[in-house]
Amino acid sequence: MLSIALGFVGLLLLDLLSICLCLVQENVARPTALPRPVTVPTTDQQIFLNLPRETWCLDTCDGLCQDAWYVPATGASHHTVLLFHDFRADKAGMANYGMLFHRLNYNVVLIDNRATGQSEGKYTGYGYLERIDARCWVDMTIAKLGTETEIVLFGTAMGAAIVAMTCGLPLPPNVRAAILDSSYTTAIDELRYQVNQAYHLPAFTVGLTSKLVKLQAGYSLDQASPLAALKSARLPILFIHGADDETTPVKMADELYTHYRGAKEFCVIPHAAHLQSYATDRKQYVTRIVGFLDHHAA
Repeated sequence: MLSIALGFVGLLLLDLLSICLCLVQENVARPTALPRPVTVPTTDQQIFLNLPRETWCLDTCDGLCQDAWYVPATGASHHTVLLFHDFRADKAGMANYGMLFHRLNYNVVLIDNRATGQSEGKYTGYGYLERIDARCWVDMTIAKLGTETEIVLFGTAMGAAIVAMTCGLPLPPNVRAAILDSSYTTAIDELRYQVNQAYHLPAFTVGLTSKLVKLQAGYSLDQASPLAALKSARLPILFIHGADDETTPVKMADELYTHYRGAKEFCVIPHAAHLQSYATDRKQYVTRIVGFLDHHAA
């Protein structure tokens, strides 16, 4: 009987390990090449992607080549926005937001995060690894556009987490403000929520997954914490979130906003699902961004 029980426990442990390895592969490792879903681009995306642009390349501290597009403002401008995309997305997917800032006469830099798009890398860092990359992109932008350029950091979902964690680093005075659309509090919280919603697995599964991430990617999920990073940040920050976000609950944005001690604004878009705030209420979205920028980055 004891040997049967031990064998049963062993099988359970093997199943649990297999599940955690699958979570690492699905959520951290660079995906294998898959056909992109066929979607009809919006008018703004089409216009923006046809604007003149340059390709910028950054060599990261750990020897990766990262890729970005630079789209200059129509008129003379010392305002520049750096755009950071969501998990499993790429810079082209940020074209709607690029067009928003282009209309505000901003220079726009759209960045492929590590392990996505045209940027190298094997693993996503949930913002922890990317925060160092983002800091380097800030320096490159200043070097290319001049010391008078004033920078706004903007990100969606994981991109927002990247921005939040970048805000916790020492930054040059050129960086004037940040906008976080749908950030999570921590990667641990986000993955626990996803695992519970999709698979109804126990919370400790994520803890084991984090240890496997540490072995494979060199960081643990608890290190990817916008909530912790913002404790040392003082930039003006606009927090945006959809009220009906089914992927990253709005309570996470509320927690980030409540604990932040710098200048801040909070915008919740009613009825908006995950990353649908701009599409759901474009007028309010743009109005809040313009008002925030006029006050903190003019």
